[in-house]
Amino acid sequence: MCIRADASAEIGTGHVMRCLALAQAWQDAGGTAIFALAESTPAILARLTSEGFEAIGIRGCRGSSEDAQSTLELSRSHNADLIVLDGYAFGSEYQRRMKASANLFVVDDNGETEEFHCDFLLNQNLHACDTMYVGRGPNATLLLGPEFALLRREFTKWRGWSRENPSIARRLLITMGGTDPQDLTSRILEAVPLVKIKNLEVRIAVSGSNPRISELITACKKSKCTARVEVDSSMPILMAWADLAVAAAGSTCWEMCMFGLPAVLIDVADNQRRIAAALASREVSVHSGNSREIRGETIAIQVESLLRSRESREAMSRKARNLVDGHGAERVVTQLRLN
Repeated sequence: MCIRADASAEIGTGHVMRCLALAQAWQDAGGTAIFALAESTPAILARLTSEGFEAIGIRGCRGSSEDAQSTLELSRSHNADLIVLDGYAFGSEYQRRMKASANLFVVDDNGETEEFHCDFLLNQNLHACDTMYVGRGPNATLLLGPEFALLRREFTKWRGWSRENPSIARRLLITMGGTDPQDLTSRILEAVPLVKIKNLEVRIAVSGSNPRISELITACKKSKCTARVEVDSSMPILMAWADLAVAAAGSTCWEMCMFGLPAVLIDVADNQRRIAAALASREVSVHSGNSREIRGETIAIQVESLLRSRESREAMSRKARNLVDGHGAERVVTQLRLN
């Protein structure tokens, strides 16, 4: 398996990290995987290497003809019979070139590519439906919905864990993605003192790819609340610790669902709006709005309301866990091997 995905301060780390879950499940089933990256961060490269995967740089701008040629050369040199694409730059022509040489697996979120030329197409989101992919090839296998959510090993080890919901919750997790290019974390931290809950504890999860770690640590020291920054800490442990999260509406949503962790969601990119809206419509989370429009006072009100309502949190937790059971990556690999 040759996985083509990128990570950067601009686009974040989500594409690579969910592909890491796929690579782990593929490895567990006896396969091998390499990562082809045109862009990355030192933290992502270190993570892939620590997991035992080879991460190889390729030529060209993301989605370009040179990118496609370099990816094909790499896959052939490693005898990869399956190419995985995860990213919004890999359009119809790029896919056509990949499929001509190998089986092609495309990970998508919003069905915005005009035509899909692939053998397998995964959209793990709640809003996914086959009408989004009328431009796919007649033999493409669709894998749609959170039952196929790609969760890494560190999460799947917690399957079956049971959450306790205190009457008044006091543990808040803030996670705005791997790089948080809009620095939303700082804005949310500034709003936390508006939450009138005594002894409130705040943990801020950031990756080593975040360029503002030192500034966030300083802000926590100056904050009126008890807060600390967790750099590349175990997300499962943080999600198990937390009673509530304020989070970006990316792939983290499916991790929180498996943990039954209620959340106030912010869509920080256009592709996240439908995820946040769909989860809010199922009463799994609260959609606070778009990152360009949110107000700290509004988030504080939403957070305090949920912290004070065990009934609301229990209902959200139950509905979340009904969506994601932690077996999604295994289901995807089973489909790949059956077809």
